[in-house]
Amino acid sequence: MKRLALVALAGLVLVGGGQKVLAVTINDSIDRFSGVRTISWEPVPSRAEEFVLTSSLYKGKETKVSRLSVELLTYAHSQQYESCNHVYWLADGVPVDGISTDYSAEFASGVVIERFKLKPADGALDKLASAKKVEFKVCNTESIVSDNDLSGFKAVFAKTSD
Repeated sequence: MKRLALVALAGLVLVGGGQKVLAVTINDSIDRFSGVRTISWEPVPSRAEEFVLTSSLYKGKETKVSRLSVELLTYAHSQQYESCNHVYWLADGVPVDGISTDYSAEFASGVVIERFKLKPADGALDKLASAKKVEFKVCNTESIVSDNDLSGFKAVFAKTSD
């Protein structure tokens, strides 16, 4: 899945340039071999240095065990956040504590894809999911989670209680 996102992003950078990307929808599929259900929101940044929030929920076929993966994703022509990659969060203007991140970078076709995988404490994602506006700060870069990405995250997160 990660490799597919990397290829799609690299293709967007090479072919699409600064063009807008079509709206992403919630994907809900079941692997016919393992029976694992995947519910995901996986947008791709429409331009360099833009952030998107991705969400994926993996649910086992015969168990109630599930795994939620949430990441901030951006790309640029050079690595920007290697030495300064802590993410701070605001939900409706209120700081959200208890969300650390694992930073990683991938190099492909002249761009660097930088990922911030969220590692939330109990209840932290509930605050994001109940907010009308979610903001974040990575190093000195401040941004807002788009309405589409926030809606996508909320839809995936809601499935954790199914």
